[in-house]
Amino acid sequence: MNKTATKTVDSDSTSVDKAMLLLAAFRSSDRRDLGVSELARHTGMSKSTTHRLLAVLVRNGVVRKNGSRYALLDDGATSQPSTTRLSDELTPFLADLFLATRSTVHLAVLDATDVVFLNKIYGHRDLRMPSHTGFRAPAHCTGVGKILLAHQPDARDALQSMRLQAMSPYTILDHREIEGQLDLAAERGIARSNQETMLGLSCVAAPVRLNGEVVAAMSVSGVAQRFDVALVETALRQICAAASRQLTATWTRARRPVLEMQPADG
Repeated sequence: MNKTATKTVDSDSTSVDKAMLLLAAFRSSDRRDLGVSELARHTGMSKSTTHRLLAVLVRNGVVRKNGSRYALLDDGATSQPSTTRLSDELTPFLADLFLATRSTVHLAVLDATDVVFLNKIYGHRDLRMPSHTGFRAPAHCTGVGKILLAHQPDARDALQSMRLQAMSPYTILDHREIEGQLDLAAERGIARSNQETMLGLSCVAAPVRLNGEVVAAMSVSGVAQRFDVALVETALRQICAAASRQLTATWTRARRPVLEMQPADG
């Protein structure tokens, strides 16, 4: 870190001043992504203030959150859209998934070691479940959470130091077993949850990518006793792949005017 990013913050500093210190810390770091503790230490702010300001910067598209770490957005097409933009772009594909399976489907993103549901479409005959738009759950016991964790090394590392929360008698609480499932999910491109969140409920999930990077996931859920992954897996994979292509194309087009406005070197 550059010494200019390590100066302490006076009590009467404005939020803008503090946000500028955060941005300076990112720019002076030799690493692309930083954690809350690192940023708090190098700016002299408390962790709570740092976390609050990071949330504002993420919400306004200045900083990207990746698991438990944060990175300054560049001006290229690798920058991530907000959760609102993701929901808007991906909900039509969620509807396609519902029409293809006639089962309850979810769209979710990772927030640290939790999963947050951005949207849900209910199936006609499925088991009633507690999830809803805005619902948060431990990622390790959900299908969407597992497939997202499988592609987020920082979040996986954070999970290793946590005591895993049980949501049902079937929730896996052994870290080695969870790691094995995440490795398998990364290899196969899908993840399953079998009554780990709620008795009688099973699901399968697949990732949605932006320029190759996993940014969201979709799942199909059903009653465990009659849920057949083979019947929905092909549709799930195909629709998530189509969503990934469309998201990458639309986001790249949306970012292109910003790229073209950058001054030429020299």
